[in-house]
Amino acid sequence: MSEDKYDLTLFIRNNFHETIEYLKKNNIQIGGLLLRIIGSLEEYKQIYKTNAKSRLAWYNSGKREIYIIKSELEKDINKDVNNPNKIFIGNLFAVTSNGILYPIYKNDDDIEKLIAKAIVDPIVIHEIGHDIVGAGNWKASAFAFLVYFYKNELYKYPEVYEILEENIKICEKYIKKENPSSPYSLGFAFSTIFFWLMFCK
Repeated sequence: MSEDKYDLTLFIRNNFHETIEYLKKNNIQIGGLLLRIIGSLEEYKQIYKTNAKSRLAWYNSGKREIYIIKSELEKDINKDVNNPNKIFIGNLFAVTSNGILYPIYKNDDDIEKLIAKAIVDPIVIHEIGHDIVGAGNWKASAFAFLVYFYKNELYKYPEVYEILEENIKICEKYIKKENPSSPYSLGFAFSTIFFWLMFCK
């Protein structure tokens, strides 16, 4: 990722505050929640004296703190930036997170910055979601997709429902598994089916 194009730390921080403000406007009040952006997983281990495994972000309910590991986030952004099989539909394109397609409006911004937004936004919303819906990644993942969809006003674009149709197919395959294991995918499946029933039927 090209750090000279934008400051990823500032990008994450702005996203956090924008999401808090969006939720407040929709009568979901959050106060006292803290965001900690840490350069690398090794740095996190040194600061907090832990042997945490590789991960992008997590929520500490005792301290009401969200931790974002910047270096891990950069890996995900670079993977999508360098993906030659990007999905473009009309004015939208999509990135993949936990097997689910996340649509984003293709405006005049740099494509790399848009990909960063499509990756950072759901992750930040997911961790904020834990402060609202509690433990359980399937609940936070469902919350993240719902808020992401409305916060970015994706319902305005007819082509978004083509992406939702693709997500429905992905979710059907996931649900039919004998032992579906990912709570993240379960949450995404729930929210995708919700949108399908609300808007596509």
